[in-house]
Formats: sequence, structure tokens, C-alpha cells
Amino acid sequence: MIYHYPSLSNYDLLLFRLHGAGLANHLFPMYRAFQKSRQTNGTFLFPPMVQVKIGPIIRREHDKRIYCNLFQRRSINELIKLKVLVSSNKFDESNYDLLDMGKDGVITYKGIEGNHSSIEKYYFFKFFNNEFREDFVNMLMERTKNKARLSSELNNIRKDDICVHIRRGDFPDKLSDEWYIKSINYVNQEFPGSKIRIFTDDISSLGDNVLSIKNISVDSSFNAWHALIKMSAHGTILASKSTFAMWSAFIGNQKVITNSESDLSKFINNKIQII
Repeated sequence: MIYHYPSLSNYDLLLFRLHGAGLANHLFPMYRAFQKSRQTNGTFLFPPMVQVKIGPIIRREHDKRIYCNLFQRRSINELIKLKVLVSSNKFDESNYDLLDMGKDGVITYKGIEGNHSSIEKYYFFKFFNNEFREDFVNMLMERTKNKARLSSELNNIRKDDICVHIRRGDFPDKLSDEWYIKSINYVNQEFPGSKIRIFTDDISSLGDNVLSIKNISVDSSFNAWHALIKMSAHGTILASKSTFAMWSAFIGNQKVITNSESDLSKFINNKIQII
């Protein structure tokens, strides 16, 4: 059997990890591993999501990105299968053809775009096979914690509702409050019957000039995965430049509203409107 393992950190201790990116960036190697496992009749190995990192704690961010509350624990059988990671028949995703198909082996997947040359890069979502999108999300939904709460909250979201993703924290390429205010006022006028929900990693950063806009509510999800799935249930997203917003657009096949500098068309295939 050939296994496919997304390695989410350089310091992967199999039960937990040291350091690591945010959830959205972890989903890239996970999707590539899941996709290849389906294409080749292999087995996807679920990675450890729990990670130890001090940056968000030092910055006093609301989401500490430790991720101990995202998904159910792996089974004993799943943990036993991880022994293949010490196999000599182990290669990264760019060297799949080197595997000995006659015995157990494993392919590892790392990073947003993998270990490919600049010509062969995945460019985020551009070369994802959408055929596996629903199965990938369903696999994660089966493992999600507090499914009852998530299902209840999803029932309150309509496809003609609009979500706004405001990325703050340590993100270096933030969109301005002025752009968000202009864009929210635009969708309020164009879609007067739609509810508008703000999703953000830093509620304290939202000024009265944003919160005072009519028809606005601010989400308070159980965890980052819940927030991502709820975002994707909206038909339209006012998107930050972060991969979290792009994952929402990909999962929900959403219409994307962004600014002229974001250049999101380089990464996603969604319909994009520039404001």
C-alpha cells in the first residue's frame, strides 16, 4: 500500500508538532495528499493538527493557532499506520515515480506549493482537481469537533448572504478599513436583502466606523475550521489577501470581491469583482 502524508511542520513528532503555519496554509499539503491518494488508490494519512507555537501567545492574538480543538483524535489504527514514515521507500511528492510499488511506501507533502520547480508550481488552487473538493471537505467534516453547533450555525446562513474576511494579527498585507467600508456599503446597496457577516482574527481591531454599518454582524465561531466552513456557505466573499479567504472561496465556489492590488486571479479560478 502506498500512503500519502501531509507533513505540516519541520518538527513533526507525529502526535503533535513544533511551530507551524495557520490552518489555511496547512490545508494545501493536505489537499494535495488527499487528491493524489484518490487518484492512485492509495491511503491518506491524517496528520497531527496540534502544534506548539508561542508567537500568537506573545502577540495576544485571539486564535492561538494551537489547533487542539479542530478535529477528533486519530484512532489507534491510524497511529499504527504511521510506522511507514520510517520506511526506506519514502519520497517527497515531486519524486513519486521513484517509489517501489511492490512494497509499502509513503509520499510526503509539504508547504503551500510543494517541492516543485518554479515552472511546475501548483500556484495555490490553480491545479487542484475540483473533483475531490467535496470529498475532502466531507472527510474533514466527519472529524470535526462540535459538529452539532456547526450544523446549527450553518442552517442560519443563506447562499445569498455575504461574508467579509478581515485579516489582521501578524498578516503583513492588510486591506484598509476604508476599502472594507466602501465595499460593505456597496454590497448593502446592491443586495439589500442579504445578511453581511464579518469574520476576523482580531475583533478588537474593528473600529466603530465598520461596526456601525447597518446590516452587519460579527462572527464568533467555535474554532478556525468552523469559521472557514461558515464563510464558505455564503455566496459572496469580500476577501482579504490571505489564504484563509481563498480557501473559503475555493470550498464554496464563491464570487470574490477584492481590490485591484490583490491579484487573486493568479491563485484561484473564481469569479472576481474588483472594487
